[in-house]
Parts: sequence; structure tokens; C-alpha cells
Amino acid sequence: MRKEGESVRASHVKNSHARFCGRATPSNRLRGTHLAVAWSIWALEHVVIHLPTRMLIVQGSLVVHDWHHRAGADRGWPNAIQKREADLQRELASGLCTYHDLWGISNVLNEVMMRISGAQDPESLTGVKFRLN
Repeated sequence: MRKEGESVRASHVKNSHARFCGRATPSNRLRGTHLAVAWSIWALEHVVIHLPTRMLIVQGSLVVHDWHHRAGADRGWPNAIQKREADLQRELASGLCTYHDLWGISNVLNEVMMRISGAQDPESLTGVKFRLN
């Protein structure tokens, strides 16, 4: 829900995240058997959890979902990933970063559940007009 005086775009920027499957690679500080085990677990997790999630559950546009809300009038969806990255790099060059990336299905689900649990009870809201955007 938008705060008083907050624009639709500002609300979208604050509340929309890109969702990526996967997790960071194992630490380069690991050596020997620990490194082999860490990479084996990482690979297995990606093949068993992240790849099926990305192929069967996560919609293709979710990785640029936040860019869509920032540039909804831009019809350049075939290049959305590159456009998002260019916008992100532009922000970083100016010392700003308003993009939020969520990596891994467990982190995505945790974020969704945290937001649901922190949401206001709809019955306690009076005189609020809801919009789809």
C-alpha cells in the first residue's frame, strides 16, 4: 500500500524486486575436499531446486519485474534485462542504488511471507480506495 503523499512510481520502486533463481558460488577461500564438497552441493542444489523452479515456476519477466515498474511505458521487453542492467549501472555511477535483487526461491518466499505478515488488516482500513497499480 502506498504511503500518504507517495507517488505510484515511488511505491513501485520501493516494493518491486527482481527475482533470481540460484545462490552465490562457494567461497574461494575453501580448499581441497571442502571446496569439492561445497561445489558439489552448490551444483546439486541448482540442478534439483533452482533450475526446475526457474523452468517451471518463475515467470520469465520476474527477473526484470522491478524494471517493468520503473519503465512501464517502454515497450522494449526483448531487451529488458540489458535495459535493467544499464539503468542499474547508471544509478551506481551516480552513487545511488534503488534496485533490490532477491536470489533463491527460499529468499523470495521469505520476502513474500514477511510482507504478508506485516501487511495491514484490510478490515481495519476505512475510506481507502484500492488501485490495481
